[in-house]
Amino acid sequence: MNNKWNRIIYKCWAPFYDLFFNRGVFYSARKQIFHEFPFGDGENVLFVGVGTGADLAFCPLER
Repeated sequence: MNNKWNRIIYKCWAPFYDLFFNRGVFYSARKQIFHEFPFGDGENVLFVGVGTGADLAFCPLER
């Protein structure tokens, strides 16, 4: 892979990415993980490769 190829892939895939991953099984699984995981007071969450940031809506900011 090279930068030119990456640009082509991202340009083609980007319009569909959120539509595909923010629905159905993917959406339900991410929502379930964030609601069932016991985040403790004062703990931090590091999103590596946050992408479009769709998971941020599930992360509790304050409890």
